[in-house]
Amino acid sequence: MSDALFTIFVDSVLDTSKFDKGMETSATKVESSLSRMASAAKQYLGAGGLLWSFNRANAQAMQFGQTMADVAAITELNVDKMAKSLLKLDHIFGRPAQTGYTLYETISSGIKGTEEDLLHFVEVAGKTAKVIRADTYTTSNALTTMMHAYGISARESTKLMDIMYTTVKEGKAHGDELARTLGLVVNNASESGIAIKDLFAAIATLSRTMTTSNAMISLNQMMNSFLGPTEEARRVAREYGIEMDVAAIKSKGFAAVMKDIHDKVGGNVEAIKSLFGNIRAARGALVLTGSQFDNFIDVLHEFDRTAGEAE
Repeated sequence: MSDALFTIFVDSVLDTSKFDKGMETSATKVESSLSRMASAAKQYLGAGGLLWSFNRANAQAMQFGQTMADVAAITELNVDKMAKSLLKLDHIFGRPAQTGYTLYETISSGIKGTEEDLLHFVEVAGKTAKVIRADTYTTSNALTTMMHAYGISARESTKLMDIMYTTVKEGKAHGDELARTLGLVVNNASESGIAIKDLFAAIATLSRTMTTSNAMISLNQMMNSFLGPTEEARRVAREYGIEMDVAAIKSKGFAAVMKDIHDKVGGNVEAIKSLFGNIRAARGALVLTGSQFDNFIDVLHEFDRTAGEAE
């Protein structure tokens, strides 16, 4: 009953023409219809439940209407069309206003596309939040950060749901932790030339032996070591025959560079510390090139095996 009332109130908030026309046609018909609705609702809800349902539906409709008005203020896209489509996503988000707010934040973050593209992303964000058990706002924020860093369009965003799901499944990171801390490493990883699957395979592997935030910090420091290797790092790299720069990652791939270090340096702690410059970076490097290297490669392959599984 509250869903039906919400729909009525939303129609009134978004478009008053139906209400105006009905009033002009017959005030008696409106009164009669409302009377029958109230009578039927009382049978199911009681008088108190009926009042609560009306108030709740009205509040939700007003909130949704205000959110869509905010959306209209920052885009020239057809907001009425998007509002009607968003209401169909209620089974994903649970709260209608949440869909509108997710759309607003998506557009506000600079994500471009048609009405259909943006609605597709909103649906992906909602589904991703569900499968990784995180809140929708944090999840959509993480997804848009990834999209900007890796040049992924709203239409292509479905693959990010698979990546997030597999990362949570293969590692120990909780969904909300993963979504909340991704910003610590995504941009540096992209600038370093790390493929998105390599990045998340590394995150999943590191999260098995350290906290999610420490995994992100460690990876970020590792990226800094490739972006700006020290003279000591260059010397040790030459000694072991290792390419310690971004060009190596971009030409060979991050996993291949980790394998090179694994094969030539092994678990030599002092050499790893010299290559990566600081203890935080070295911790991550020791995991990915040492005892957990084979697990890292297995997790990387898992991203290909589980494509589409999150759906």
